[in-house]
Amino acid sequence: MRYNDLVEIDSNLFFLEPKYFQQGLTNEKRMFLRKKAYNALLTARDKLPLQMTFKIWDSYRTLETQKKLFDIYKEKFRKEKLELTEEDLIKYTSQYVIFPSDDSNNMSPHLTGNTVDLTIVHKELGELNMGTDFDEMCEEASLYFFREKKNKSLRDKLIMDNRELLRKAMTSSGFKEYIHEWWHYQYFGHK
Repeated sequence: MRYNDLVEIDSNLFFLEPKYFQQGLTNEKRMFLRKKAYNALLTARDKLPLQMTFKIWDSYRTLETQKKLFDIYKEKFRKEKLELTEEDLIKYTSQYVIFPSDDSNNMSPHLTGNTVDLTIVHKELGELNMGTDFDEMCEEASLYFFREKKNKSLRDKLIMDNRELLRKAMTSSGFKEYIHEWWHYQYFGHK
């Protein structure tokens, strides 16, 4: 592992669903965060209403996993966005999956061990409706899509409120949201 302060995420405290292990992109089923990020995640969890916790899909990831993920999405977008040049395709893909690099100036946040992809789960009712699935790379996955939508339905308002509950718990605990993905939060610490 890249860092000596990585902590295994406790499956007794969170629901763990290691998506990239399930998809065969990594052999590591366990999930890790840097110690300060993990402690901040515990703080965020404590800010959720009773009977709620987090379901975690991804956290620390290796460079090898990052490369596989980038290539998968680049090829997916190549088929969908036929008009893009190779350079534009890489830029477009990088909005959703950072280009794989171990250069500390251009590194994916997941490679730092300070980033987590997650949602909120009610212990009896299941996942809260967030409007899209995890890793659904579309306009609706943007954090503020439903907040900015005109003529909101009751469903739209529920999704907006659920995303806001997640955002508030995470950002008040030292994480920063990522506007293109409602599930993605990076720990920077409190200012």
